[in-house]
Amino acid sequence: MSAVRVAIPVYRGKRKFHLERGRRWSIVEHLVLAALVEKSQGVSAIAKAGQMHQRVVIEILIRLMRAGWVELASSPSELVFAATPTGIVAASKAELPAAPTPDSRWMNFVVDRITGTVFKPRELPFLHRSTVIERERREAIVWLEASVGESEYQVEDLVEHLFRPDEHFIGMDRAGDRLMERYSLVLVRNGKVDGLPERAPERLVQAVLDAAKRGSASRPGQPVTVSAPPPEAFGEFERKARQITLEEEDLLIGGRANEQALLQLISGARERLIVHSTFVSDKAFERLRPALLEAARRGARVELLWGEGDDAKSVGRTRQTVVRIRERLSKTGEDELIHLHPFTTRSHAKFVIADRMGGSPHALLGSCNWLSSGMTLLEGGVRIRDARLVGDLLFQAAELSRGRDGHWNELTSQLAAYAAAVTSGLPTGGGPVSATLVFGAEHRGLLLQATAKAEQRLYIATHRVSASARQALLIPLAAAIEAKPTLTGEVRYGTVPDAGDPNWATIVGELNMAGITVVPPGTPEVHAKLLGWDTDDVVITSQNWLSADPSQGNPRRELGLHLHGPGLATKVADALNAAAANKEPHG
Repeated sequence: MSAVRVAIPVYRGKRKFHLERGRRWSIVEHLVLAALVEKSQGVSAIAKAGQMHQRVVIEILIRLMRAGWVELASSPSELVFAATPTGIVAASKAELPAAPTPDSRWMNFVVDRITGTVFKPRELPFLHRSTVIERERREAIVWLEASVGESEYQVEDLVEHLFRPDEHFIGMDRAGDRLMERYSLVLVRNGKVDGLPERAPERLVQAVLDAAKRGSASRPGQPVTVSAPPPEAFGEFERKARQITLEEEDLLIGGRANEQALLQLISGARERLIVHSTFVSDKAFERLRPALLEAARRGARVELLWGEGDDAKSVGRTRQTVVRIRERLSKTGEDELIHLHPFTTRSHAKFVIADRMGGSPHALLGSCNWLSSGMTLLEGGVRIRDARLVGDLLFQAAELSRGRDGHWNELTSQLAAYAAAVTSGLPTGGGPVSATLVFGAEHRGLLLQATAKAEQRLYIATHRVSASARQALLIPLAAAIEAKPTLTGEVRYGTVPDAGDPNWATIVGELNMAGITVVPPGTPEVHAKLLGWDTDDVVITSQNWLSADPSQGNPRRELGLHLHGPGLATKVADALNAAAANKEPHG
């Protein structure tokens, strides 16, 4: 293939960022200092206990000594180190105190309009359109059409890639230059792309290669314009699997288990409490109000976000409820303590994030409408303790805070800074359970994956049933059961649709005919949204598997967690059966 240049549409942005300079202390450094508080130790002993190279230990000790927290101690046999009095005080804190230098500066960034990835200008140089037009007179250029809008770059991407290792994001001014349309030129020769940074997402590379192939007829003075593959062809996100430790008590099946986990999380909040619920009701809010106020008086900043209902009427009802509650909070002056935001995030996601006594935050994620539920339904949720996974969820909360227009606001900066602080300096941890956040239309792919991979058992819990279940579930599940005689399927749903909808009875009948066990509504009513297959895989989510069709255009419309670990699917299924029988063992 002859050489072809591809013009990638990009946005050039310029904003004023607020940051702190100075490397923060890592958890490993904190652990070393805590070990020296317990007893004086030498380098070899510390390295052996922490399974670290001695050179790493020496670097940590030098830094701790410069801070005045560690000193040399006398020992007849070897050189040992001990914590100083100020080091003992520092080690007792939730985080080692840092002394960063605050700073602010204007920074340029580039957003590619194919995937929405954020780059530094030196990573992806850009040109004005007129310059590219001038060059096309003497070079073969293929113009790639944009498929991403102004607000479709990711908060996490911006925070993660614009700053140096010793810089920490604090906030970003909303005011700034408007995003300007520009183009980056890359060269494609013999099926290879020259000009993209190493971290460019694979779907951007493939889009460029595809454009070069489709525009191979381009000649100097005869440019070709090609459309980029739609975002859904590649998926909206690079999925991050985290290896975590998960206890059986972290599987929250049943209304009582979710309520207890919620109250426990609120009671431990000292700095931050973020709640996202689809609906808000007066009764549920008043029940939680004393606990929320108590958390705020302890110093926690309480942020309450809400999504939307399944139809326009429910959105209106929720908005009216929010207006009433905000008026009541304003009259009592409690709006300074509880921040109930007036806008909808347009998300069906349900999660809670809060710090634990000023330390690393935990989270809850699942089916429970925290701000509207009476906690009498059969819910499905999970407690997340892993800091990296909580950080992933915090970045998604920051995205949701941008609202319908996608514009950055003060809450976005606060949540992004909190997410960055939570994950800063964390070692790459490990655990027996793989955990991955699941977005929007990715649920459909997981459902197909489950029907393809399941060999023994596949079960689903959902709140509603609608006609969309035929295409989404019935056909692939029936085909899987027919092809695999050892595979059994079970569907448990919570509510019978309106009498005016004739589809639900047909769907249930077809499920039965396909050999799928259907468990009809009972008490407690099923509100959990679960997908499990064989023994080790389970998805805990806000997605109604048998009614809602996940949107490609709004990836955060639904949010779940795919867990893969020994016996997890079996444990969740057993807990679900027990809770359905009013036993609810978890909580």
